[in-house]
Amino acid sequence: MRMDEAVDRFLAFCGEERKLSPATVRAYANDLSGILQLLGQAFPVCTLKGDDVDHLIRQWSSNADWTARTLKRKLATARVFFKWLDQRRLITVSPGDIRWPTVKTPQRLPRNLSTSEVARLVFSARPTDVRGGVSHATRVANADWDKRTALLAVEIMALTGVRVGELIAISTADLMLEQSQIRIRGKGDKERFVIVPDAETSERIRSYLSLVSERFSHVETQSLLRTSRGGPASDQYVRRVTRQLAEEAGLTRRITPHMLRHTAATQLLEAGLDVRVLQKLLGHASISTTEIYTHVSDSLLRSKIVGAQVRRRLEAYR
Repeated sequence: MRMDEAVDRFLAFCGEERKLSPATVRAYANDLSGILQLLGQAFPVCTLKGDDVDHLIRQWSSNADWTARTLKRKLATARVFFKWLDQRRLITVSPGDIRWPTVKTPQRLPRNLSTSEVARLVFSARPTDVRGGVSHATRVANADWDKRTALLAVEIMALTGVRVGELIAISTADLMLEQSQIRIRGKGDKERFVIVPDAETSERIRSYLSLVSERFSHVETQSLLRTSRGGPASDQYVRRVTRQLAEEAGLTRRITPHMLRHTAATQLLEAGLDVRVLQKLLGHASISTTEIYTHVSDSLLRSKIVGAQVRRRLEAYR
């Protein structure tokens, strides 16, 4: 088997059997393209030796253009790929015998939005102003629909902490609004439920679905979020309309869907939610992934204590 054939089969396995998100599969494909460049697309997989893997590791480790985080991710992808080849007995070298380097990366705290920024996104968006030509009415209607979808997407992500890939996968069958729940299919097709925290959000979802029924009755799809043409919203679409909504609301920094997920996690933790409950809500496989939000909360606590200026207040009574 050629190396490019092995990569294609591995990517198909990740998407079809492991049910990884399209974004994850694309990231794997990008990382594995480096293996194809170094070893060659026609490289016979059965001839792979430890020296070949060592050469790959040396070449990647010496790339000055990559950050430590990028190198660590690419090496992790290579290990998963070679393990997959080993499990199918397509190679004789064992990935466990390879001396994989330890790459230390600086801890990066999640970027989240302040409460005021989220409020501006949800409540302060200005009416759409689209000008031009004979298609003016259609363009206005499409822009208004994009904003309507963005508002609902922002509200769901900021209140429940779902990933953008999970958000666009929500179908009408996943909505259990009477029970204030939404079924989510997370990484690896793992199923969990998130809570719709208030009646206003449930009513916003119902109103959106009512408009979907009126406008897109001819479109056969069960997706919750729709584009202005009625088709299922993609992650790129949600990113674009969210960014446009943030610009319209006057936010100066670039807003991403993942920042809304971080915002939900931080807000819930600061409200007193147990970290293990938060882990289940966010769909984290490891508690250590969730615990990074405790550092964000501690950082906020420190800033508030410093801002309180207790010493200055005490010294005022000297």
